Amino acid sequence: LLSCFQEPDRSHLYEEEQIEDTDSNNKADAGDEEQIATSSMTELTTVTESLSETAPLMSANSSATSISNKKTKKKEQPLWKNAAVMMSLWLYFAVKMVLEVLMSSLSTITKFYFGWDSRYTGAFMAFLGLLMFPSNLLVAKASQTCEDRELIVYTLLTILISIFGILDYSPHSYSAIQYVLFAIGIYIGTNCLESANMSLLSKTVPKSWQKGTFNSGFLATESGTFARSVGCVIISIVASSLGTSGVLNGCFIPLSFSIMFSLALTRHFYYQMIEMEAEDDDDDDDTASLGSGEVA
Repeated sequence: LLSCFQEPDRSHLYEEEQIEDTDSNNKADAGDEEQIATSSMTELTTVTESLSETAPLMSANSSATSISNKKTKKKEQPLWKNAAVMMSLWLYFAVKMVLEVLMSSLSTITKFYFGWDSRYTGAFMAFLGLLMFPSNLLVAKASQTCEDRELIVYTLLTILISIFGILDYSPHSYSAIQYVLFAIGIYIGTNCLESANMSLLSKTVPKSWQKGTFNSGFLATESGTFARSVGCVIISIVASSLGTSGVLNGCFIPLSFSIMFSLALTRHFYYQMIEMEAEDDDDDDDTASLGSGEVA
């Protein structure tokens, strides 16, 4: 029986299995290709979307950079073209000159007119020095409702009226009360003017002049020192040419012209004596509006 047994032909079964394996492998390969294609399309879409999102931001940033460069160029103008800063330096010079003439000529004038000795003169000068504190409090209170340039105008008018009041119109009837009252007016006015003027200078000076050694503070200090020297020279020239009797009118009449000149300059440059922050805010608003428009 075993010798007569013949193995049946099963080759067609192996061929079917091989075909099925080939088909399954082909399907798996096709699925992998579809998955790779899908992931590639997803990555391409993501990159495209990211580029479309960042393009306006880049243009907006470039626009903001160009505006900031324009602002930098605008701020880097020469200091002598900054009307507010130059006015502040001139006013600082004028106020220090008036104050120096008042304090340096006080002993000579009071001794000639009223016969005061060093005790009375020293007591009056000490009293004037104590008026610095209420003067600063007055400026601090007024600055809450008034601008710096308005305070400058008011204090210049106060100084001018006080100078006119302290002059000797009748030598035989000049009293100590007249001199004391208007000397107090000049001292308070000069202190208030100095406070308002330095406040304006700190707000209008360019940023490039806020650092280093040769800065706005150095210029103000040198301006005040030069003003004191000029005040002493005025007293010396008047006393040597007109004598002791002419020190009062000979010193304060020229000072009245300097204060009137300061008032005229303040009136001419009044609308340029503004804070730099206001201009910066306007530029920032323009930058923000431009950037939002490009993003939209």
